[in-house]
Amino acid sequence: MDKIQQSENHIEFSRDLGVTARALVLIGGLFPLLVPYELLIKPSWPEGFSLLWLFAVIISAGAIGVSIFFLLAALFGMSQSIRFDIVSQSIFYSYKTALKYFHERSYPFNKVERLQVVTHEWEDGPPSYNIGLKIKGVREIEFGSFILHNDAEHYLSILRRMTAMPVDAHGLDRTA
Repeated sequence: MDKIQQSENHIEFSRDLGVTARALVLIGGLFPLLVPYELLIKPSWPEGFSLLWLFAVIISAGAIGVSIFFLLAALFGMSQSIRFDIVSQSIFYSYKTALKYFHERSYPFNKVERLQVVTHEWEDGPPSYNIGLKIKGVREIEFGSFILHNDAEHYLSILRRMTAMPVDAHGLDRTA
């Protein structure tokens, strides 16, 4: 869930993937590498092809794939912050990864095309909700990570008031 800071002049949603979290993901990504060691390197396999050897290779390849996924998540997992500022009438979007430097972009409120609640349905649990922000010429940015739809709607209404987004009687953007 995003950390939300609010004052009378701004509201900021931030999600930080800190050094500790990155280190834990990185260390967790190293454990599956024990599988190829235990199945392929440690035992002395007889010369020639066998189905058991093929099975060990397939399992080892899967474990290496899982390790690569965790290592990439630790290195490229994104920390992001989005701040809506009434005084400057701007949105400040910043992000960084472990390997990329801090980037910040600003967009005026009048470039906002759409603000909406985005629902993510999950097979094994209740849905989660984000706020989707579409700015002209920029991919949609999702932030918020709410468990309750009412919480997402609450912050969406605050953001619409801040940015003066027109809304019709059904709660839909008229600008979209």
